[in-house]
Amino acid sequence: MKYYNLLLFLLFLIFNLVTIGLGGTNACTPSSCPEYKCFNSTCNGSQCSYKSYQCPAISNDLCTRGLCNTTTGLCNYLPVECPPANKCSTSIGCNKATGFCQYRSLPCPPSSDPCSQAVGCDETSGNCTYQKITCPNHSNPCMKSMGCIASLGGRCQYQSINCTSSDLCSVGKCNNQTGSCEFSPVVCPKHSNPCMKSLGCNSTIGGKCQYQSIDCTSTDPCSIGKCNNQTGSCEFSPVVCPTHSNPCMKSIGCNSSIGKCQYQSTNCTSTDLCSVGKCNNQTGSCEFSPVVCQDPPPCYKSMGCVNGRCGYVNTGDC
Repeated sequence: MKYYNLLLFLLFLIFNLVTIGLGGTNACTPSSCPEYKCFNSTCNGSQCSYKSYQCPAISNDLCTRGLCNTTTGLCNYLPVECPPANKCSTSIGCNKATGFCQYRSLPCPPSSDPCSQAVGCDETSGNCTYQKITCPNHSNPCMKSMGCIASLGGRCQYQSINCTSSDLCSVGKCNNQTGSCEFSPVVCPKHSNPCMKSLGCNSTIGGKCQYQSIDCTSTDPCSIGKCNNQTGSCEFSPVVCPTHSNPCMKSIGCNSSIGKCQYQSTNCTSTDLCSVGKCNNQTGSCEFSPVVCQDPPPCYKSMGCVNGRCGYVNTGDC
C-alpha cells in the first residue's frame, strides 16, 4: 500500500511539471500536443493540458485498483492493502462491493478469575480491561445475591432472605411480591388433651407454647367440677361428705352457705317414754335401757316409771 501511495505522489508531481513545461503562449492543435504515457492530452487553444489516465475498475471488485505504468503505458492492478486499524482489531480484508477495509475486534483472553469479565480493550496498548461480574437480581425478590462464586466456575449464587424474628414467639416469612419480611405471632396448636387450654407462646422459655388445665371450679362450694377428657367440658357433681370419725355423728350433707359438710348426733330417742336411748360410739347404733327411778323418800315406795315418770306412793306407815 505504501508503494501505491508513493507512485500516486510521483505521478501528481510529474503531471504538474509537464503542465508547467508545456504551457506557453503559442497556439496548439490536438495533433501538436506531445503524447505521454499514462496521460491524456487536450488542447485548450493556447496550451496543451494533461490529465492522468484512470485505469478502469474491475467489475464487482473494488478491492483491486489499477495504476498506469509510465514506462509501458499499461495498467497494473494491485490488491488494496488493509493496514491495522488499532491494536484491538484485526483486518478481515477489503470488501469487494464497497472497496473499504473491514475489521473485527480481537477477543480478550479469559481472566484467570472466573468472576471477572472483559469490558473493553485499550486501542493504543491492546490491553484488555476486566471488572468483577455483577450478579443480576433474582426473579424471586426473596432470594438475595451472594455474588459470583469462583469455586462454582463463576456462577452467581443466591440464598433465601433470613426472616428469623428476634421474638421467639413471632414467625417471619418473606413476601414473594415485595421481598420484605412479614411477621405473625406463633399459633399454638390444640393440646392432645381437650382439658388443657393454651396460654399462648412464651418467649421467656424459648418460644414454646404453654398450656394449663381448664378451671372447673364451681360457684357452688358444695358442687365439685371436673373436666371431661373426652369433651373438654366441665361436669359438676355434688360434694360427697365423708363418714364422720365418730359413728354416732351422721352427715346432714354439705352446707352451701358455709361450704362445709355438717354432721349431727344420731337421735336415739325411744318411743317408750320409760326407756332411755344412747348411741354406742363404737358401733353407731342406739342402745336402750329402762329409766332408773331414784330411791323413794321416807314413808314412800317406788312405783317405777309410768309414762315417762317415776311414781311414788305413801305406804301409810308413817
